[in-house]
Amino acid sequence: MEGCRGTVEELAKELDGLTLANVSHVAPGKRQRIKGSMQWCLKESKTRKLLDEMMQHKSTLTLALLGEITSDVKQIKSTVEQVHDSLTETARRKVCDWIEHTNPTSIHQQSCKNHEEHTCQWIHRVDQWNDWLQLQRRLIWIHGIPGAGKTVFASYLVQQTIEYCENLKNDRAACLYYYCSFRHGQEERRDEALPFLRWVVSQLCRRGKFVPADLVSLHDQNSAPSFQALKKAFQQLLAHVDVLYIILDAVDESSLRDSLLELIEDIVTQPSYGKIQLLVTSRRYMDIEEVLRPLSEPTLPISNSLVDADIRTYVENIIQRNKTFAKWSAKLRSDIIESLVQGAQGM
Repeated sequence: MEGCRGTVEELAKELDGLTLANVSHVAPGKRQRIKGSMQWCLKESKTRKLLDEMMQHKSTLTLALLGEITSDVKQIKSTVEQVHDSLTETARRKVCDWIEHTNPTSIHQQSCKNHEEHTCQWIHRVDQWNDWLQLQRRLIWIHGIPGAGKTVFASYLVQQTIEYCENLKNDRAACLYYYCSFRHGQEERRDEALPFLRWVVSQLCRRGKFVPADLVSLHDQNSAPSFQALKKAFQQLLAHVDVLYIILDAVDESSLRDSLLELIEDIVTQPSYGKIQLLVTSRRYMDIEEVLRPLSEPTLPISNSLVDADIRTYVENIIQRNKTFAKWSAKLRSDIIESLVQGAQGM
């Protein structure tokens, strides 16, 4: 702007008093016309140069104005997109809530709360676990008797896997979990296959900020998604991850589990699920063992010699925190600890 103003002022000085136009009612004389022509000849070169500079300034100002307009348009577009994304996010959340059906996070949080500090760390010395994390094996089956602490152990493994994914610095590595449980519903015979699949699909939709069109259509029609529709969506959503760790606890608590076991087998053997690393816990029931043992050898019993250290840590902490036990002699407390560790047999 300053450069343009300076050029205009300089041009005005050059043209001051120089005119061939008939600005008055009196016709100019011959001498006056000759004088004006001679002045123009002397100043024409500089004047044209100043005019060229004016055109350059004009172009610069035009570009500046266009840039400012473009910036304003982009800002308006960005604002509109943010509003659109906000609406899309709201709609997507609504569809995900509809898909979800069963939310296992309360069980996970309670299990984490029940975990005794410094226990469960024996798993880091087990080859199956490290191979699983490093994609050297697809499935781990952890089995144990009732009360062996499988669910608390599973919650610890979930937290360790989440931490492992975070350390990978890879946004496309994820960990999901699901806890089969009699507490999920009042049905006498509950099949956890569909709730498990609905939870995993809803979590992948939220994570990838994408809902497959077929599920959106079913939601709009208020039609519950079928098992096959969810499997198809599951496979589509795997395109948004490089590796997906899934920890599935207490398969035995699915009273009807043929579909769940079939799904587990598909996940481990079908190429379309090749990005999934699966860890399953359960009691050692015959129907479960028939499916999981061939796919997971060697299996991992939760009652093993490495667990004795965890049992000892747990019992010692309980005895130390209990005021009644604190009154007993050190020898009696020591005998109690050893008797419990030996008698527990890994439980």
